[in-house]
Amino acid sequence: MTTPLAELQALLAQPRQVFITTHHKPDADALGSSLAWAAYLKQHGHHVTVVTPSDYPAFLNWMGGNDEVVIYDKRQNDHQVRDLVQRAEVIFCLDFSCLARINEIGEYVRNAPGTKVLIDHHQQPESFADISFSNPGAAATAELIFEIIRDLGDQAQVTKAMGEALYAGIMTDTGSFRHPSTSRNVHLIIAELLSAGIDLSAVHRRIYDSHSEIRLRFLGFVLKDKLVVNREFNTAYIAITRDELRAYDSKTGDTEGLVNYALSIEGIVFAAIFIDRGSAVKISFRSVGDFSVSDFSRQHFEGGGHHNAAGGISYLPLAPTSSASWACCPSTRSSWWASPWPPRRPWPSPPLPLRFHWLPQLCFSSHFSTFMRSSFRSGRHLALGASLLGLLFSTAACDKVGGGDFAKTKSGIEYKIFKKVGSKYERRDISGDADPTYKDRVGKFLTAYIDTRTGKDSVLESTRTKFQGALVPLPLQEVKRKGTPEEAFALLMPGDSAVFRFNADSLFKPQGPNPSRPVPPFLKKAGNVVVLHVATRGLIDQAAAMTMQQDLQQKMMAEQQRQMMAFAGDQLKKDDAALQAYAKSKSLTGLKKTPSGIYYQVTTPGAGPLAKQGQTVTMKYTGMLLDGKVFDSSDKHPGEPFSFPLGQGKVIPGWDEAVALLSKGSKATFLIPSTLAYGQQGAGADIPANSPLRFDVELVDVK
Repeated sequence: MTTPLAELQALLAQPRQVFITTHHKPDADALGSSLAWAAYLKQHGHHVTVVTPSDYPAFLNWMGGNDEVVIYDKRQNDHQVRDLVQRAEVIFCLDFSCLARINEIGEYVRNAPGTKVLIDHHQQPESFADISFSNPGAAATAELIFEIIRDLGDQAQVTKAMGEALYAGIMTDTGSFRHPSTSRNVHLIIAELLSAGIDLSAVHRRIYDSHSEIRLRFLGFVLKDKLVVNREFNTAYIAITRDELRAYDSKTGDTEGLVNYALSIEGIVFAAIFIDRGSAVKISFRSVGDFSVSDFSRQHFEGGGHHNAAGGISYLPLAPTSSASWACCPSTRSSWWASPWPPRRPWPSPPLPLRFHWLPQLCFSSHFSTFMRSSFRSGRHLALGASLLGLLFSTAACDKVGGGDFAKTKSGIEYKIFKKVGSKYERRDISGDADPTYKDRVGKFLTAYIDTRTGKDSVLESTRTKFQGALVPLPLQEVKRKGTPEEAFALLMPGDSAVFRFNADSLFKPQGPNPSRPVPPFLKKAGNVVVLHVATRGLIDQAAAMTMQQDLQQKMMAEQQRQMMAFAGDQLKKDDAALQAYAKSKSLTGLKKTPSGIYYQVTTPGAGPLAKQGQTVTMKYTGMLLDGKVFDSSDKHPGEPFSFPLGQGKVIPGWDEAVALLSKGSKATFLIPSTLAYGQQGAGADIPANSPLRFDVELVDVK
């Protein structure tokens, strides 16, 4: 029986077209392994292209071969990357265990005719590779790459640049050699890399001591205002919104390692970070001891990784994602009650709709947490619970009921409950503040529409509009906390419609080790109450609830996609009108327009052919807003003009497209819509969100 090494040796016996890829948002191990392996293959005459499915931190740009990396961008180079995959005779998949980790490229690789080789150290690899070097016991994929080169008899060919890339991967994946995966073999490999001439301290400085000032201020903000610690359950987490990322001009890599600060607190055994990236919430989990965050993430968040370090993704909003994660954990419960209000942040408050996401989660989290802990113990579908929680925190229009004064429970909940008799609703009295038949409904799900409103009847959150009229399943569990929504829901029967009023102060009072927080001003002004309108329909079991939540999640994702497309189309129309008005005001005649919406004018024609994708272009430029404010210029930076590989996602999409229209020596003006510039994110304080931009450029050189 042949070994994977023998199969690989035979495969590489003659020069091949080689495609190397690694996981989304590559870290030091992913990129270092890829570039070191690419350098080795090039030494043996292979034609190699390294493609990453996304960009990666700037503090990794020092690695040898970085300038030749192709960064995948669906709008810019999808055809190029698909062609590279199809033409590749050998496809190396480094530092990931399933094809979903490389996004769109995954399907291209799955269907490609070339021989697929997996080199990875994550758990439970997907069966897609023809040759597999999978070792979950290894500290890093870089460790495996070194061993393969050594076992092929070519250790002497490991150069300083290759060695430093491999060292970076091993150093970071072992937490600077402090994780349990730091074996004797790891230290022996480092000794061999030292013999290759690597500079340990230089690599460490490039990765850990190259932060910008604003990144350090971001770190301070996160640790001061975003770190939540629950001592009762030895857990800690961080949740970061898109607004907070924008406020600190967060770049790729700025959030890397933040979760480790949460885990570094004495006594903490489980930690997580949740980062709202707009289209999804990206999650990192860390643990100490026997609890496998890899299994946890794989079961509930489409993720995986290592026993004590894993990642995942959620398509629900930020608050429900993090709350559901905490509810799922066997030694924790929802600790979102610890979130401060108002958030302390050095920038203006977010738009009004963004302020509402915390409220329904506040109302429902404890009730749902009880359900989740029960489900965990019985080993039932926790992923269902995680998604259901998000469904309770949605948006607009529930059945209205009225008539008469509110009754009141002993715990202080004001309520009106109506049962449907024929085509009419009649008031239903509750005897003894409880329903003795509720025990028969525990463990089932009540389908309902839910509105959350202020005391002045302003709708804050609702489910009906969010899911195009669909019901949501509400888990029914034993009531643990009086005066909360979980007690209120226990009063309901299928077919009821109800209004519940909660004193806002009672919802913000201390819970366990967490302090009380002030009631938001807009709630106080509206009567200092939280009002829930609930219209129930029927009881279902868990299997039916799972089917329902899957349908609801699909509807939510479809609606999000529709809104994104609609926004992009509307914004492009606004940008186009602004650019036309600007061109007219500046007497810019002779402008041409690309199909994507870029206006350009070549003021000085160049000589020679047009710049092509993959070539390195060197530019002089001045960038400004339409009000004339200059936000950047190559004249501000000492040394050479700005150089970058064209068409590889190293610059904004508008530049990749427009520069390809120029030849060497050309001077031109670009008017770029915000959808092809910095979009909704903007770029720090200099470029606001949705800003069309002007660039005056000169293409100095093409190589």
